[in-house]
Amino acid sequence: MTRTILQSPVTRTSAANGSGVDVSALVDTSLTCVIEITAMGPDTEARFAVQTSSDSFSTVLEGPVISVLGGVSQSACIRFSFRLDRDLPDFAAGVYGTSARLALTRLTGTSPTVSFQSYFDMASA
Repeated sequence: MTRTILQSPVTRTSAANGSGVDVSALVDTSLTCVIEITAMGPDTEARFAVQTSSDSFSTVLEGPVISVLGGVSQSACIRFSFRLDRDLPDFAAGVYGTSARLALTRLTGTSPTVSFQSYFDMASA
């Protein structure tokens, strides 16, 4: 299996956009996008969006949007996965000049904190 990192492991205390990752070379139809939440404060609510753009994110096409409520720990992490060809047919992987990023679009709570990572898995030929 080949893995392309969308978001390296990170801990956030406020909403933020991840860095853009070139997805123009990701042409495998079995490509899966994975989002793992490894820790989250007990009263935290987080919203994530997978976004693509062909113009440095001046214009954004949002893919899946995920909302998660708190109480997540490393021993009981939450994992979401989406098969691009089946679940996200408009995702522009394999299109020249296209980038993707994981955006933490909302983070609320008394002392909000969330740890997460994201990547694309591609089945080996």
